[in-house]
Amino acid sequence: MDLSIILEFKKINIIKNTRRTIDKLILLRSQNKLSNYKEKLVKLKELINKNIDEIEHLNFLIKNRNTYDVSMFYIIEFLNINQCFYTSEMLSKKYKITSDIQFYKEIYSLLDKLHTDDFLDILKFMKDYKSLFKPSNIQQIKNDYFLSLCHSSKFKNCLSFIRNNNIDKKLLIYLNENLMKTREMILNAFGISSFRLQKRIEYGIMSFKTKHCSKEVPYNHIEHSLILCKGSGDLINHENSGYAFKNGNVYGEKYLQDNNILDEGTNPRKLYFM
Repeated sequence: MDLSIILEFKKINIIKNTRRTIDKLILLRSQNKLSNYKEKLVKLKELINKNIDEIEHLNFLIKNRNTYDVSMFYIIEFLNINQCFYTSEMLSKKYKITSDIQFYKEIYSLLDKLHTDDFLDILKFMKDYKSLFKPSNIQQIKNDYFLSLCHSSKFKNCLSFIRNNNIDKKLLIYLNENLMKTREMILNAFGISSFRLQKRIEYGIMSFKTKHCSKEVPYNHIEHSLILCKGSGDLINHENSGYAFKNGNVYGEKYLQDNNILDEGTNPRKLYFM
């Protein structure tokens, strides 16, 4: 299992999807509706057989991985996770190890598309592995894709996407530019969109860079302080270590030794200088 986590998840996903298909067929049969889907039954049979073949192939790969050097497999896996694919391929070839490199390449290629607002491939991927994701996860991606279309003013695409997907009605406001302007106008009238705390922090950071304003801004000042022994008044430093007692007083090591205080069963905390 340790060497075949991704393969196991792929197998689980196929099994769940196949079971879901079979459950639908059983339901249709119980309702005497199976005859209405004769054309689709042939395709469903081909799909189920294909899934069975794929499961058997995954079982073969999982069994074969048990012969691999575990440490080397983990090294190659680490390289794949960090997108060092060239080095991963070289090591896999040298040690005759089949890794999950294609899976990682696909994942990172999809994640890169998030920065370009291209969510369709990501949606397809999540639907292919929907047994591993929560419905709310897939719905969130749909909402994000819808919003990206709105921000790009691709309203025709928005309408087309809405017809085929369940989009939260609250998000439909983004389709109407005038409504958005009205919304911003009302919020701005009350200063709601000014983000007062954010502005206050921004102005505070800016004031650090000015000579006069920075004097009034509270922040930590670096102080050069000296610690003196409570008993003798001598300077406490690396040569004369300090010891702090429970009452808060600090005494120098020389003073404590001269007065035999450390030998009386006391347990002060020694101070260290950084």
